[in-house]
Order: sequence, then C-alpha cells, then structure tokens
Amino acid sequence: MAADRQMIFVSYSHADVRWLQRLTLVLAPLVGEDRIDLWDDRRIQPGAQWQTEIDEALNAADVAVLLVSASFLASTFINESELPTILERWKAGQLAVAWVAVSPALYEVTPLGQIQAANDPRRPLSELRHSAADEELVRIARLITSGSAVTAVGRALKTVDKITYQLAEMTGQGRRAGPPSVVAAPVNGTVELHQHVVPGEPAIVVETITPEDLVRLSDRQLQLIETFEATMYVEFDRWNDLYRRQATLTVGERQVMQSSAKQMCRDLTNIITFLDGIGKSLTDHYMEVRFICDNIAAM
Repeated sequence: MAADRQMIFVSYSHADVRWLQRLTLVLAPLVGEDRIDLWDDRRIQPGAQWQTEIDEALNAADVAVLLVSASFLASTFINESELPTILERWKAGQLAVAWVAVSPALYEVTPLGQIQAANDPRRPLSELRHSAADEELVRIARLITSGSAVTAVGRALKTVDKITYQLAEMTGQGRRAGPPSVVAAPVNGTVELHQHVVPGEPAIVVETITPEDLVRLSDRQLQLIETFEATMYVEFDRWNDLYRRQATLTVGERQVMQSSAKQMCRDLTNIITFLDGIGKSLTDHYMEVRFICDNIAAM
C-alpha cells in the first residue's frame, strides 16, 4: 500500500544517463521535501545482490518511469528483467507507468504501444531545444506524481467497495449481499468505475480517472490523496480484525471499531471532494457511501 512518500522506479539504458540526470534534477525539490523516493540502479552498492535489489525496488514502487530510446528497447536486461514485472503490475492496477520518449524509437511494435506516453513520441526530448526539453520534463514530473495519486484513488475506492455493506450495518441498515452497484476497477494505470446492470453481462464504464485528470489538482492535493489512502489502509486492517470478532468485542473495542469507520469515511470524503473539484462525480454507489458516512459521523 501507499505510504506518504511515493516510490518512483526509473528504468533506463545507461546510454541515456544524461536524461536520467536531467529528470533527477527536475524532481530534486520533491526528493528534498521527502515527497518521493526516487530509485534507479545507481543506488546499488558494489558487491550487492543487484537483481534482488532491483526486484525489491520494482515491487515496492508506486510509479515506474521508463526513459525510452532505441537503446532502451534494445536492452536485453530491461526486456527480460524489468519490463515484464512493470507491465504485469501495470495491468493489475498496482503500478502507474509513465514512459518518456527521450529519442526516436520503434515503440509502437512493443508492449509500450498499449500505454499512453508521457510526452509526444513524435517529438522526443532529444529533438527539442534545451529549454523546451526542460519545460517538458517539468510537465512530465507533474504527470508522474498524479499517476501515483490515481493508484491511491483506486485502492481507496476498492477498500470502500469491500466494506460498504458492513458500514451500513453500523447505522442499523439490514445486511445486504452481492457487490455494490458500482465498483472501482484499476485498469492499465487508470481507475474505471464499473456498473453491473445485468448479471452476467459486461459492466458499463460510467467514469474513468486518469493521471491527466489529476494533473489539474495542486501538488498539495495530490500529496493529501496519498496520505488519506495510507490512513485508510491502516484503519481498514484494524476494522477487518475487529469486524471478524464483533460478536465478542468489549465496549472499548467497539469504540475503536467505530473510530476506524469514522476515519475511513473522513478520508474517503476528502478524496471524493478533490475529484468533485475536477468534474469527476462518483455517482450512485459512492453517493450512497457518503450518505452512510454522514450517518456514522453523527453516531
């Protein structure tokens, strides 16, 4: 789960180290404020188990940044040791991916052709003037942080999907079965809201949240989304433990359970408020959750 500090894994060819250096410079203020943990293979110490360290960094990452060039696509190590894990976690909605066209390359015949590039591949960074490339790197840096926030939004909404009816029970509503009418689904670096109208039929996508959408939020709001989701994760674990034992809970434990519910509701409401501000209205199921949360807050 996300922590307050985003973990960003950079995959690159050593032939393109100058672009890594320029990206690192642009991201330096976020590193200095402890907003992000920027990881690349220069952090591997001599004598270390380099494959193990790379695997651990990849599995811990919130965002993977790929500096794509002909050298990148030709790298056996990248294609065999990094890209498979990156693409697997991206497809599962566990990792945001921002690939950057740093020089001309045949990306369209690779799996990267399925993923929206962070910049225009027809005008890679190497073909821009130095100042124009710096401006593009700043824009890409903002997109990178919003990509991690999208992942956090998806995890927060999926957490609520799991416990909606449990929360409703706290307010005296009867037990219900089956999934909520609308559920969050992480899909290829985005979050889709799926509505199941007819059982057994494909779901209807009623809303999609992308990194490009969240770029419209401030840096502070993106950071808060990460923080709210991290808090929800902690409270969700506490809630699950207590809910399984609810028949034997002490008075004090019931108060803790109620406190966890209120905290998750506050975090969710804050995230939804940010999304409302950029025109991403979460209808139906999530409006019901907000109503349930209002009742819990009054308890």
